[in-house]
Amino acid sequence: MPELRRKLLAASIAVVALSVIVTTTAPARALDDEQTFVGLDGLVHQVSPTVIQGRGGYYFIGTDFDTACAFGGHLETALERLSRLARILTRAGKKVYFTVTPNKASVTREVLPVPLPQQGCARKGMRIQSGILDSYRDPHYLPIRRQLIATPHAYWHTDTHWSTAGTDVFAKALAQALDPRLADRLRYKRTTRTHLGDLAKVVGAGPETIIGRIPSNGVRTRPARGSTAFDPTLTTLSTDFSWVSGPSRKTYPGRTLLLGDSFTYVASEALTNLFRKGRFMWLGFQDSMQELADAVNASDTVVFTVVQRFATITSLVDPKFQNKLKSLLR
Repeated sequence: MPELRRKLLAASIAVVALSVIVTTTAPARALDDEQTFVGLDGLVHQVSPTVIQGRGGYYFIGTDFDTACAFGGHLETALERLSRLARILTRAGKKVYFTVTPNKASVTREVLPVPLPQQGCARKGMRIQSGILDSYRDPHYLPIRRQLIATPHAYWHTDTHWSTAGTDVFAKALAQALDPRLADRLRYKRTTRTHLGDLAKVVGAGPETIIGRIPSNGVRTRPARGSTAFDPTLTTLSTDFSWVSGPSRKTYPGRTLLLGDSFTYVASEALTNLFRKGRFMWLGFQDSMQELADAVNASDTVVFTVVQRFATITSLVDPKFQNKLKSLLR
């Protein structure tokens, strides 16, 4: 198994994974210096620390601010390319939806660090990107930032990811797009979840407990034959798993492929509840493009996501990636 894969699997969802990713996909570099980049203001900026303390016990990953400063309006180009991918999949006979998962810094705005990393450059970039996430129009695209802002405890304090309260927002939006009757049947119950956040591991903090929401609509999900099970405690993780949910009258029919990143994985508890039969694939862990194409070909519905900070550099927006996948679709 390649070294990067071992590191990602060993790290319980993020910071080691993110620290590896940031070094290879960081913002536009300046002067061949890996610790600087050129912002949208044309100035050279120092790369932010991995973890930045906000207010009210919140911590943020520095990449949220660096990529906003560096890329700004380039996010719209990324969304347009994601729309192209959606059209490719639709022409292959698939029902398709996608979203760009908002950065934690784009949602929990009232607890952002003061002063803001990259200051005015990040502030401008974040404002531009928030507007794009909210206003972009495509029948396949699901905007969810505003709903997340209105949802208490949508993100963990000491983790880069959304909580169960946040993942439910995406699940409901997706269900509404697929079939309003499916959305009408969704029920959730209040609970608490305890988790050692990825950022907590860096700063030496302990586990945190917050209020969450989990599905309570009578649907039961089990691993498909030969597959590992999703672990809602996030103690262990799998980059590829399949499931079956029932009863059938409460779930969306056919076979569904969820293609995404760690945010998609964290949302699995809410998403698997929607679909009768499905498979999750963590993008980048496939042995070949053929493996990915085979999974798409075997599916009726495809849902793909990417977190905001990596939307401009994900392989999903690469025309070469898209064209190669297109050539392998039936």
